[in-house]
Amino acid sequence: MRLKGIGVSGGIAIGRAFVFEEFEIKEEKSSDGKNKGAEKNRLSNAVERCEKELEELGEKLADRKERGILEAQKLMLRDPALFDRAMELIDEGYTAEYAMNAAAEESARTLESVEDPYIRERASDIRDIAQRVIRALQGKRFEAKENAIAIGKELNASDVLALNAKGIATEKGSPTSHMSIIAGALGIPAVVGVKGLDRIKEGMLVAIDGDNGYVLIEPDEKEINREIEERRREREEMERLKALPAVTKSGRRVNIRANIGGLGDAKKASGADGVGLFRTEFFLLDRSDEPSEEEQFSVYKEVAELFRERPVIIRTFDIGGDKEVSYLGIKKESNPFLGVRGIRLCLKRRELFKTQLRAILRASVYGNLKIMYPMVALEDEVEEANVILEEAKNELRAEGKEFKDIPVGMMVETPAAALYAELFDVDFFSIGSNDLIQYTMAADRTNDDLSYLYRADRIMKLIAHVVEVAKEKGIEVGVCGEIAGDPGLIPQLVRMGIDELSMSPSKIANAKRIVREMD
Repeated sequence: MRLKGIGVSGGIAIGRAFVFEEFEIKEEKSSDGKNKGAEKNRLSNAVERCEKELEELGEKLADRKERGILEAQKLMLRDPALFDRAMELIDEGYTAEYAMNAAAEESARTLESVEDPYIRERASDIRDIAQRVIRALQGKRFEAKENAIAIGKELNASDVLALNAKGIATEKGSPTSHMSIIAGALGIPAVVGVKGLDRIKEGMLVAIDGDNGYVLIEPDEKEINREIEERRREREEMERLKALPAVTKSGRRVNIRANIGGLGDAKKASGADGVGLFRTEFFLLDRSDEPSEEEQFSVYKEVAELFRERPVIIRTFDIGGDKEVSYLGIKKESNPFLGVRGIRLCLKRRELFKTQLRAILRASVYGNLKIMYPMVALEDEVEEANVILEEAKNELRAEGKEFKDIPVGMMVETPAAALYAELFDVDFFSIGSNDLIQYTMAADRTNDDLSYLYRADRIMKLIAHVVEVAKEKGIEVGVCGEIAGDPGLIPQLVRMGIDELSMSPSKIANAKRIVREMD
């Protein structure tokens, strides 16, 4: 039997099922209503044990981005909305288990009411950490047999490390969940969003196809061998294509670059002609203070060294009121997607911006780095950002620190920037199609009810104009939104004159194949 889900970590894994279950928490008072002190001590001790466990698990991860997930969970343990609220419920006479579960549900429901998918995703982190504390209270742990396939409703990100599973299949989850990120970092094949997993019983033979999102129940030897052979051929072909340049039959070269969100993504971008979009917001999230220059410099330097002469386009911080970053002092906005975000925030927080620019400039001597400003609407914004860039350069010169005079470009993701592209004095354009569609269609791209308005065809005139202006200026123009990796749109974009397509590393090989098959 074959079940379909969403593949979030590639590869094939075959083993016996280990079925894990969430612990059911009953709404109950402590034994006589007078044991509040004892229940509070139990909760505090359990939280301390969890903090220690998360520290130990974090040591297994090499990449800062993945370690940061566990560090963030550790901080959540003491979050007032969780820990203090649980203590309040214990004062009302509830057991520590019930208090922690109820506090987590209150906090998670609040997060789920937010429009931004990133914030909504953090609701699962709250529930994950509460489950960990509850298991500690009850003295229970997931103990899968080695080489088992973990099967269940939802898996805690930190439990992926503790389980030592060969593969994972869950009913809930998404490609952006922390469980998926950790599984990908460890190379564990994983499939989420699978319906019918309750048919799998403990000890059954199960095969996970993380590339195509399949779960096979009790497959026979012939079926297993066929799956393995098909994946082997696909992987060999993809690896072969990755190493080849994306050149049309008529000889036109198109750069196929990677979108990355950290060092871990950069290491997976084999075959890419560089990085078309390096998202840097991970530096700001899941922490309580601003990232230092040295912290940023070390990451930019490592990525620059990894790609050497291949370009790495670093997008400066694109963050605003849709993200919870309390230490930045961003006020809550009624419409954060049209608020103080991207270059708008950077120009308000000049020191934060300058620190990032200094780090990028210092790292530029180790590779081929470029700077890109996001969410630009007016040429004045680029000019003001360049003033701050010059200040950063002057400071580094005075300190005797080396840097290159690197190219500076901008994201074209507002209709205003696209329509008046000729007014901007930059070294390159990168069209952010996701936001350009959103703002052109006046439709929130995270709203499922408005998905019918996510129409790439309605921005093609804008893209054509930006390409025309870029050709007149003699500068490169690329696309780094979802349409860049869309097999049905790649030929159209290439024929329009797009020089560069930047996409998820997993789409690079297929994009090269499509370009190479074009006349």
